[in-house]
Amino acid sequence: PLAGISQSLNSIEAVEYDHDNSRFLVTNSSSIIAIDHQTQELSYFGNGTATHGMEVMNNTLFAISGGVIKGYDLTTEDEVMSLSISGAGFLNGMASDGLGRLWVTDFSNKDVIEIDVTDIDNPTYETVVSNTVSTPNGIVYDETNDRLIFVNWGGSAAIKTVNLDTYAVSTITNTSL
Repeated sequence: PLAGISQSLNSIEAVEYDHDNSRFLVTNSSSIIAIDHQTQELSYFGNGTATHGMEVMNNTLFAISGGVIKGYDLTTEDEVMSLSISGAGFLNGMASDGLGRLWVTDFSNKDVIEIDVTDIDNPTYETVVSNTVSTPNGIVYDETNDRLIFVNWGGSAAIKTVNLDTYAVSTITNTSL
């Protein structure tokens, strides 16, 4: 059903669902494509850019665009935030608690960065895990246990957790994947 549409999908890295507007938001090389949930019609999401992880939170799409975290208003599709992460190597995965905190993995530096966007005009960040030992990739927030869970890149990669009270990292399970 997507054939013949001027926008096309390639180099997909992340997908988020925008419940209020019934659409999927997809990283597409460096642009963001919106896919209407009902019609499957593709359109560009404003002038938004994203290379890796994204999160929808509080009517804002947060997206990794190289070493910068961008925020886009879901209604107007305008950029409302741009936060450069100093010293970032390769920002990759993103998670949120839905209340104003984001977490981003730095694949190259083996870090986890916490970003406070409760004041979107003045976001702040800090590295809360400075060495995951492994290569962190995708990350999610586990609300039930108030912790982060991240997967790692590479053979036999472990699945790890971050305790949000102490920021201690531990292994949940080892895999053969």
